[in-house]
Amino acid sequence: MPSTASPNKRKRNRVSFNAQAFATGILSDLRFNRNDHIVTICVPSHDRNSQPLPDGAQARWATEAMEKLADLFQGATALQSHKGIYKSRRRGYLWDDTILIQSFARKSEIENVQTLLALVAFARDMRRKLSQEAVLLTFDNILRFITA
Repeated sequence: MPSTASPNKRKRNRVSFNAQAFATGILSDLRFNRNDHIVTICVPSHDRNSQPLPDGAQARWATEAMEKLADLFQGATALQSHKGIYKSRRRGYLWDDTILIQSFARKSEIENVQTLLALVAFARDMRRKLSQEAVLLTFDNILRFITA
């Protein structure tokens, strides 16, 4: 017997069902079988005294960060943020035009201690050379400020 529902209604129901299954699959992966992670490092535009970095410094460090994450996790994407802020206990608000470098990492890559040590060493080097109070690394929704 043919359906009495309009073609648009049938299509909408089919899309809703597929969207629901898709969403349920994502939730299942996130809760129980998470194999991939997002790693992010923030490349600043200013130093710890709110002074702009020298011309080209942010772009060079963004490129180096992309290459480091590509070496560690096979790829990276740069995202230009509009504004960022860090509240220093000593200096108050530090405003920035941060570039976020993001990479998708497999569970086996993110759980490799040598990989994490290489990433932290890179962040420490950037912190020191760009005169930062801290450099932010994120692992999914876990924040780590590299301060030393």
